[in-house]
Amino acid sequence: MRDAALYPLKIREIFQYFGKLLGLTDLEILTRSKEPKLVLDLNDLGPCVSSLSGGQRRRVSLGVALINHPKLLVLDEPTVGIDPLLRESIWDYLCSLTATKGTTIIVTTHYTEEARRFNKIGIMRKGRLIGDDSPNNLIHMHGGNRLDDVLLNLCKINDESNMNSFEPIASYKKLDDKLNTDSLKTVELISYKKLEYSKCFSKNDNEFVSRKDNPKERLVRQLAQFSGSLTKIKALTKRNLLMSYRIPSYILMALLLPLIHSIIILYTWGRDPVGQILAVSNQDGICHPGVGLSIRARFEYPWSCGFLEDVMNDAEQKIILKVYESKEAARHSVEIGDTLGFIHFPRNFSQHNFNRLVLHRFATSETLAGSTVQISLDMTNKITTFLLETLQGKYSKFMEKMVSRINAHMDLRQIRTPLRFNNDNSTSDRGEWKDYFLPGNIPLMIFFYSVGCSLALIQDKEDGTLKRSQACGVELWHVYVSYYLSEVLIMLGQIGIVFMSRFLFGEYTNKGSFWLCFVIAFLSGWVAISTGLLVATVLSRSMEVIMVMGLVMLTTVYSCGFSWPLDSVTKPYRWICMYLNPISPPMMATRRVWNSAWGIEHPIIFGALLGSITWIIFLTSVGLIVERRQRNK
Repeated sequence: MRDAALYPLKIREIFQYFGKLLGLTDLEILTRSKEPKLVLDLNDLGPCVSSLSGGQRRRVSLGVALINHPKLLVLDEPTVGIDPLLRESIWDYLCSLTATKGTTIIVTTHYTEEARRFNKIGIMRKGRLIGDDSPNNLIHMHGGNRLDDVLLNLCKINDESNMNSFEPIASYKKLDDKLNTDSLKTVELISYKKLEYSKCFSKNDNEFVSRKDNPKERLVRQLAQFSGSLTKIKALTKRNLLMSYRIPSYILMALLLPLIHSIIILYTWGRDPVGQILAVSNQDGICHPGVGLSIRARFEYPWSCGFLEDVMNDAEQKIILKVYESKEAARHSVEIGDTLGFIHFPRNFSQHNFNRLVLHRFATSETLAGSTVQISLDMTNKITTFLLETLQGKYSKFMEKMVSRINAHMDLRQIRTPLRFNNDNSTSDRGEWKDYFLPGNIPLMIFFYSVGCSLALIQDKEDGTLKRSQACGVELWHVYVSYYLSEVLIMLGQIGIVFMSRFLFGEYTNKGSFWLCFVIAFLSGWVAISTGLLVATVLSRSMEVIMVMGLVMLTTVYSCGFSWPLDSVTKPYRWICMYLNPISPPMMATRRVWNSAWGIEHPIIFGALLGSITWIIFLTSVGLIVERRQRNK
């Protein structure tokens, strides 16, 4: 549709769209669309433009230009690719417009004989006007019966004059003198009119000036302009929605991708590692290898086996134990990468532990060394930090269980580390990495999926349809508002899908205000729309937009604290990540609302909301300023 500057909509919808931009009512659009329908042989207005041939698209494009009966009509080869009978009908209709409507028509064409219908012809050769008169006068002056002969004669004269001399031929000089004289007259006339116009406005008792300064009329005029802007925004928004509706795969992917993305994030990010293999070297006793670590009620059952049993009896199976005959064999398994570490129990580990608890401060050095478990982990793999935490917790609980068996009246606080976390020693409310990653991922996902409007706007520019809409009175801020409104529906669906996936598959609930998290995600989406519109306004090619938006997304993701806390970033760069990345504050705020139930009164939450609104206003303003400067060049 690029050659005809038309949107991939139905013919009827295109007439309605441009008719609304031109301020026509529904009845006027219906009435006026009948004329080009008959003249241009558009029997059915239902087909989509994308299914039409090139000639049919040009006819639709011409029909759009004629729908508002313009006073000035500029056409660039309007009959190219159209059969002769239909071409004749079109020229008859255009001639009738000049006779009945007073329309001035300027046409560029390579069909010379078509110019016989025109009142005046200008023949250009290599960027210069070599003939300018009515068709009959040109034929009479240069001889021949056809305009083709006149064209050939003038071109030969032009080529011969260029070969013989660099000076323009006499006809050129006369023509140049005529043009220069006309230009001077025009300048003088314009200057005179401007002077008289300014004098007219300098009078305080001027009637027009008094009307202009009338507050009531000014208010009526402003209301009319506002109403016209609303009509244009409504037409643009409807166009955006129709274009999305015409591509069902786009809507499906726009709603399906966030769901798939959410499920992948839920099951791959922020969870504790499971199935990690540790080697075991146990010189304390045999724990029935090959059968499993069964529980014995007898006290003689080795303590090392009891601890290993507790490690294995984990519903999540975070750790898998692999028994080796010696300490050296277990260490070698770590070195070759078969296991992440090894656990070594010394000889008589159970007896030494019993003596250590009974003798307490009178325990010998041999007892203390023999009751110590050696754990060696591959610290080059950071997953081992999770294993170390798990083993420490398991061993503490195991020792409390064994002490209770030895002395049921003993206060377990005597063997616990004298540090108290969160008022208890349980891990039921222990925060996990998924509690950190998943809430902050919500505004990031909405930001990621809301930048697609940049591609729609740049496609509008490349196809020439944006300029055609602007010729109908559309301004860029109308386009911006229409994208803000049309993208809201898809964005609301994406936010709902993301939150639904969190509640259904996330295995945890929101502790704070759901609506506050919703507003933060919504504003993050609008920031993305503003970013995409700005990039599409500054650039002029779709490939450039794709490359820049890819850079924006990568920079945003890697510097927003999604994959790792910003607290670990060096201070100068941390300030940049915190305040120059529009998605960082919303991510922090969402985490705090989700996990800590913070409200809008907290500075971090309020700052995130205010920051998003500021980014929207800033990016939108920059886009409008850039477009105005580009237009004034």
